[in-house]
Amino acid sequence: YTDACIDDFFEAVEEEDHQAAMELLSTPLIEGQEQKEAISQAFSYVEGAFKSRKRIDSLHSISGMSKYDGEEQFTTYEVKTEEDRYYVAISIYASHGKVKGITSLSIIRADEWDALYPDHPYKGDYKRTPGVHVGALPS
Repeated sequence: YTDACIDDFFEAVEEEDHQAAMELLSTPLIEGQEQKEAISQAFSYVEGAFKSRKRIDSLHSISGMSKYDGEEQFTTYEVKTEEDRYYVAISIYASHGKVKGITSLSIIRADEWDALYPDHPYKGDYKRTPGVHVGALPS
């Protein structure tokens, strides 16, 4: 599920389609003005057309531990655009085999993260790390 969400999100960014990006978020996140602002920040932050994505962490799933009734899946990707390279940590909510939405998505330029923490993989780490955070829990 996370592969499709990453592809859809970066397609929305490339097309500057704020509505499509908002529709990818889970229902509790869509309601907040903060999320609209975070989507705008992500659109400004990401430069260049989407080229490729590669999962750089294993897919983790948690059932019954989420505030949602279903399963939460999270992982990290390296995403390349024509202009730059990014790390993207994504968490989605799925229920009964269907994606219900992105619960958090954190983006940072790979070079920026690697300079700060060369020995640590990017996990998004909510709002405690630099970059853009959509739907991330407060620190």
